[in-house]
Amino acid sequence: MSKSKNDKGAVVKVAEELLDHLQVRFFQIQVDGKMCDAFLIKRDEKFFSYVNECKHLPVPLDLNAGSVLNGSQTSFQCHQHGALYDIETGLCTDGPCKGASLRKLQVRKSGKHLVISAE
Repeated sequence: MSKSKNDKGAVVKVAEELLDHLQVRFFQIQVDGKMCDAFLIKRDEKFFSYVNECKHLPVPLDLNAGSVLNGSQTSFQCHQHGALYDIETGLCTDGPCKGASLRKLQVRKSGKHLVISAE
C-alpha cells in the first residue's frame, strides 16, 4: 500500500489483485485531521473499507488479533463485546450499538489500484 495526499485529503492505494475474497487488509489513513486505523475487505468482487473503531466503545474491532470477521465470516464483529456489523453497509445489526454504523471510507478503482479516501 502507498499513501499520498490530493486536494481532497489523504488517500491510500492498494493493488487490487492483492486481495482475495473475504481477505482483510489493515492500514492507517487520515480522517478529519487525525490518523486512524482502518481496513479494506473484498466480498463478491466488491470492495468495502471502514475506520477500525467500534461504535459502542472506541476500540478496534479486531483488538489487534488481526480479524474483524465473525466465525462464519458473514459480518464484522467487535471482539471486545460481540457487536455485529453488516459488511456492505457497516450498520450494527446486533449488540449494544445496534443501529449505529461504522465510519465508511470511499473506495474507487484507478487503473490496477484501489484508492481509499475519507471523503
